[in-house]
Amino acid sequence: MRAPRLALHRRAARRRATAGFSLIELLVVILIVAEVLVAVSLLFDFNDRVTRVQTQAADLQQSMRVAQQEVLRHLRMAGRGNLPHGIDPTAAASGTTPPLTGVGIDVRNNVGIDASSPSAEIAAGFGGSPRAVRGTDILIVRGCFEAPLFQVLPGGATFTPDANGDGDLSDGRITIDNPGPAGICQRLSELGDDAVDRPLLVSSSSDDALFAVARITASSATGDLAADCITSPSSVTLQLDFNPLTNPYMVFSGNVYPPQLVSVGWACLLEEHRFYVREEYAVPGDAGTELAPRLSRARMNPGTERPVDGLAEGDLQVEDVVGDVEPQVLGEAVDRDHPSDGGAPGAFEDDADYLGIDDTVFEGATAAELAADDWLYNSPNDDPTALQWRVHRFPGNSRGVALEYVRLTLLGRADRQDPSYRAPRLELIEDHDYDAAPSSAFNQEHARMYRRRMLQTVVAPRNL
Repeated sequence: MRAPRLALHRRAARRRATAGFSLIELLVVILIVAEVLVAVSLLFDFNDRVTRVQTQAADLQQSMRVAQQEVLRHLRMAGRGNLPHGIDPTAAASGTTPPLTGVGIDVRNNVGIDASSPSAEIAAGFGGSPRAVRGTDILIVRGCFEAPLFQVLPGGATFTPDANGDGDLSDGRITIDNPGPAGICQRLSELGDDAVDRPLLVSSSSDDALFAVARITASSATGDLAADCITSPSSVTLQLDFNPLTNPYMVFSGNVYPPQLVSVGWACLLEEHRFYVREEYAVPGDAGTELAPRLSRARMNPGTERPVDGLAEGDLQVEDVVGDVEPQVLGEAVDRDHPSDGGAPGAFEDDADYLGIDDTVFEGATAAELAADDWLYNSPNDDPTALQWRVHRFPGNSRGVALEYVRLTLLGRADRQDPSYRAPRLELIEDHDYDAAPSSAFNQEHARMYRRRMLQTVVAPRNL
């Protein structure tokens, strides 16, 4: 009897061993697996969000560096060709000619806010002109940036502003040889038929203050301009118009030809670039959608409101960079709070050793100091028409105020919103009060969901 009973026990044990999990055991296992999967999913989601934020931040910073580098390159080269950097914020327009508040470097501050502020149109009065975002600035730089600087043999028959001597300066002439006076080859192909109607900057070889900007009316070449200049010398003769009635570029010298300019040492094709924050929307052309501005560049005929090849041609579009092109104009230590003798406003380098307290570029810390320091456009209370921005008030010093430095400030944002993020409120950046319209739009709740970065660089123009 024992053998069958033992066999029954063994069969029951085998059945219990192969019976599987109970329902409760299965539920526990499923719960544990679900918790692990949720944890892994949350980890992946967290890493994905961190990656997106880091990628957006990296893209934003890279775009801003590229944008700022492009602007800074032109700022450093501003005035190349001997174009002066004079500052005259009170210059008045003559007829349809726009005022030139600066020659090599100019700024239209806080455009489009009201009727008293500069127009937000990039090319004022030009049909189809793009507009800058209201409250931002338009930076204008002039000089010979891409075009080469040509050396001219001074004296002789190489240059005359009045070929027939009748007093009408519309028949000037200049001849440029290849190789130049120093024996160096020059790219005279730049001065072919494509140069007609473009502005030519000519300057004296002996006096930096002597320059004029002519309109090229005709171009004729001798020899092969594309050939090697050593084995095949060539030359270009340009017909020039210095008459202010027919030459819009004479505005740079006050519409007056300097009679002392009788010999030219250098010449180049003058350029003008305008950097601005273009008014764009999330849906192009639909002003009812969210503002999505871009930093852009337009090439203009210098001193006019006419584009070179259409406003779209040559535009520099840096995606999703929003904010100010905010150059700052520095006068020669003319502030009231930084005197050289304890009582009178100082002038930069007005002392013998250049070590006085006035030989410091001073920027205030309080609102009152910011309105009276050496920096223009760093305070809402700055008045560009004030005398301190035009001439020194130090006794015995009547020199005009010269530009020393330019400060460029760019505020950028990421290309996507983050609903879980709120950027800090913007308050005062240079002379832009972000608590006041129209800049207050960037402090609205939806605008603060974008991550922001700010880049600020001080530039000393090389051609002062």
